[in-house]
Amino acid sequence: MNDKVELEARRSLKKNNIIDCCRKAFSAGGIEATSISKLCKSARVNPKVMYDYFASKEEIVLACAARSIDMIADMIVRNVIDSDGDIITNIDNVIKECYSVREEVRFLYQVVVSPNYRQKIKKFITPLHDKYEICKKKICDKYNQSMEHVDSIFHILVGATDYYCLLEDEEYIAKIKKVVYPMIESMLTK
Repeated sequence: MNDKVELEARRSLKKNNIIDCCRKAFSAGGIEATSISKLCKSARVNPKVMYDYFASKEEIVLACAARSIDMIADMIVRNVIDSDGDIITNIDNVIKECYSVREEVRFLYQVVVSPNYRQKIKKFITPLHDKYEICKKKICDKYNQSMEHVDSIFHILVGATDYYCLLEDEEYIAKIKKVVYPMIESMLTK
């Protein structure tokens, strides 16, 4: 019995390692341009091992997308939903943490805009959107604001974070912090 549990644990660890390596490879080379051969090289496995874990490249992309979405959802929970800090500190923490994993954010953006995967990842996106809704509800309650008001602010911040992670534009994020953060704070505390 212990051998079976140990084997499953090693298999799970190996699969997780493959997913992490593939996310980095997709981020660096793009989803369409990254072949199974490149994924195998990145994960340091031969094609037989890769196909033992995943039936196709599409399955690898979807597993990587699910992992990236879980990671972002965890950031939202940790820095906003479970945090009692002020909104600007929380936002700043999310942006810093997203930036620290910007390769995954870039990869996920590729998946979301890809006509080949956009529909297929909806089942993974729903839990992330559920976390966004909890986050927005917490902000509404804390600042006594309407969902419509908070929703608009939230979309601006998600767009700003995505832009920052995609382009690594330090000047842009400095402007966000200098101009947009005070606007958000004043909008929420009116």
